Amino acid sequence: MTEGFKKYIEETGATVAKVFNYEEIVPAHVWAEETRRMEGGRRYRFSFAPYQKEMMQTPFDPDVQMTVFQLGSRLGKTETFMNILGNCIECQPRKILVLYPTTSQAEKWSKETLEKELLAPTPSLRFLERGGRRDSSNTILHKLFPGGLINIFGGNAPGELRRAKGNLLVADEIDALQSSEKDEGDQLEIFWTRGSEYRDTIRIAASYPSVEGRSRISQLLATSDCRKWHTPCIHCGKEYVMIRDHLQYPEGKPELAVLICPHCGEGITDKQRREMVMNGRWIATRPFNGVAGFHGNGLLSPHPVQRGYHCNLHWVASQEEKIEKADNPDRARHVLTNTFDAEPYKPEVVEAPDANALLDRVEDYKPREMLPDGVLIVTAGVDVQKRYLECSVWGWGENKESWLLEHKMIQGAPDDPATWGDLESFLGSCAYPHPSGATISLLEAGSRVFVDAGHWDQHVLPWTFSKQLLGVAAVQGSPTVNAPILGKVRFGSSPKARIYPVGVNQAKDILYSRLSLDSSSKDSAEFPAGYVHLNRVATHQYIDGLTCEFGKEEIFRGESFTRYVCPPGKRNEPLDCAIYAMCARVAVNPRFDRVRENMERKTKNRRPDATPKKRTIRKPRGKAGFIGGFRP
Repeated sequence: MTEGFKKYIEETGATVAKVFNYEEIVPAHVWAEETRRMEGGRRYRFSFAPYQKEMMQTPFDPDVQMTVFQLGSRLGKTETFMNILGNCIECQPRKILVLYPTTSQAEKWSKETLEKELLAPTPSLRFLERGGRRDSSNTILHKLFPGGLINIFGGNAPGELRRAKGNLLVADEIDALQSSEKDEGDQLEIFWTRGSEYRDTIRIAASYPSVEGRSRISQLLATSDCRKWHTPCIHCGKEYVMIRDHLQYPEGKPELAVLICPHCGEGITDKQRREMVMNGRWIATRPFNGVAGFHGNGLLSPHPVQRGYHCNLHWVASQEEKIEKADNPDRARHVLTNTFDAEPYKPEVVEAPDANALLDRVEDYKPREMLPDGVLIVTAGVDVQKRYLECSVWGWGENKESWLLEHKMIQGAPDDPATWGDLESFLGSCAYPHPSGATISLLEAGSRVFVDAGHWDQHVLPWTFSKQLLGVAAVQGSPTVNAPILGKVRFGSSPKARIYPVGVNQAKDILYSRLSLDSSSKDSAEFPAGYVHLNRVATHQYIDGLTCEFGKEEIFRGESFTRYVCPPGKRNEPLDCAIYAMCARVAVNPRFDRVRENMERKTKNRRPDATPKKRTIRKPRGKAGFIGGFRP
């Protein structure tokens, strides 16, 4: 036998062996438990979150055109499709496209989640982790592997999707996708078309929902079979879907929270809840028409108890109680509904209260003679206009109640020192007797005066800086959409005056909702939480200024907010002053029970013949007057 013939036989044998060699494709759920490693080298186990197994199998079903995950936050929707990605990289190579709302979010997911939580810990995928040397085939947003690739996109750069194609398309956090006049159409629809040339394309959409009527994930779930995790009751054995409405606990004792079975009425502890989740199963609630949907809320959570809480049910009950105590309950409820209940939120429609109704409920208290007993602190808000200042003084008490005390217009331009002198004289005269025997005043400990520095900061900041030891500070509207009522203080450059950013849209939401509250009787001692009391200062002109604005619903990055607009020709200074005074109350952040105790203790210890000392306002050291070169 010649050497050439021997070589021919060897090569033919190797070719035949390769032709008849068969490697079984490992399914994604099997690969996850056998191969996947988590951070720290831990194995992935379905015993931790059993509901993820069917979520991982369903996208590969040839009858499923799309899979929809509408789950609460931190329930593993991202973990599920990461296992699918890992399986496709190693066992079932595909061209993978991943979409996030923005490019920055896409880069963050690639670096912090894909690389650190999937590629680096899993030995068989470690070759895709970016190393020290530059490799053009393995970047943050683009990775090549044998037989396939991963391309990651941001929805704010729709042009990047051109020429992209793939047969595994994953769109995460789709409710945060934004549209603009400059884009090329609906980014999500463009993304789905990138897989139209393949017959076996897998499409996965994932997110927690946003606002009712505008939530993309909820619209997709409505077209699916909407599978829900049914759990057997630990007591009666009947299956049902656990929801937050089943939670019960005594008022003020969230640590005693239990779930109540809707069938037998028995209480279920957090440990029993966890056992029920382990024995649950997905059941479709609608007919299947090609789209598989999974809907799960935070009661499926497999995560350990957070620090400071006895159990997960204790945490949920505490969040519910915080909502009722929040300055903006509607906004706090919105977050819990979306991220925990995994339900779209229907925001409360806040409209300007009827001016005539407010005039009809005006009360007859006179703060200069005697404050209402409920007033425990006072704050003031000052709006600065071109030819005058307007100042409102408000009183605040327990149960979020508030009282309008005074409203004054001070004539004079903001660049005139006499204007600020008149304002200081008025604020210094605001000393109100309280039924307890104490006197509550502005420009003293426990009070705040917030002054608008939006347009006249070169004149406002020097004055507020010179009076900041007396509780005076400047405020400016925050440029952030849906900003909190009061943001973190910052300091001006010259002078270094305190400036607080104010979330005016949220603050107006709160004020208008509180003004809409009504009491059954003016003489009633019980008023609803947040009730706003008005006295004779609230004239028809004042009420018109307080209620002149209207809200426009707008959407930004999937989140709904109300932008308030002042109609042309209307004067909204009373509203702005009230908002600044409200923000000043938030800055004080008083413990009203302690404030009342201190007032009663001081008046009790005061000698009967003692006369209050005349209060003086100290001038700053150095030059007379304040920074700016003129005297107040």
